[in-house]
Amino acid sequence: MTKFFMNLFEKAGLVDESNDEIVKTGITRLENLLLDFLFASIISGILGNFLVGILFEFCYMVLRIYAGGYHASTPRKCLCFTYGSTLACMIFIFILPMTKYIFAVLIAVFIGTIFLTTPIQSENKPLCNTEKKVYRRNSVFIAVAETGLFALLVLWEKYLYAKTVFVSMALVVTGLMIEIAKKKVAYFQIKENNTDS
Repeated sequence: MTKFFMNLFEKAGLVDESNDEIVKTGITRLENLLLDFLFASIISGILGNFLVGILFEFCYMVLRIYAGGYHASTPRKCLCFTYGSTLACMIFIFILPMTKYIFAVLIAVFIGTIFLTTPIQSENKPLCNTEKKVYRRNSVFIAVAETGLFALLVLWEKYLYAKTVFVSMALVVTGLMIEIAKKKVAYFQIKENNTDS
């Protein structure tokens, strides 16, 4: 698909040596995004409601963009983590009992975690101070908006969709915690190596 669009854009004169890598990266990201939505909606459709997959991916994606989180070391590991976590989340959504008050408390914990830790920046894309402020503000705003959506869905007794929003936020926070733990381990290893030498 990427090659097809690259050829199409080249023929139209939209791509040359100065921008080909940027365009290729953009097409690849869009392709991955569409595949993520397709995978989640197929799994949720098999489990009983394909809209759950779309809602899950949307809530996860918009929060993850600004909050940051876990980055796998290779594209293959990233693919395994992405589809494995999506599959696990879909199963959780459909089998977890709806416990409104526990979910409400946990969402408050999620917002607190997001407020205190975001943005977690990628080694591939360091953020300047202005970007950090914008990403932090946006991630907190989106987390609060998703909490509001969760509350509305509970009030309307749309519990399956409420669980979907809850699990998408839980996955983002899990990614944040994994990345923080990974960085702390790396920091202590460097410190230990410096002490030994």
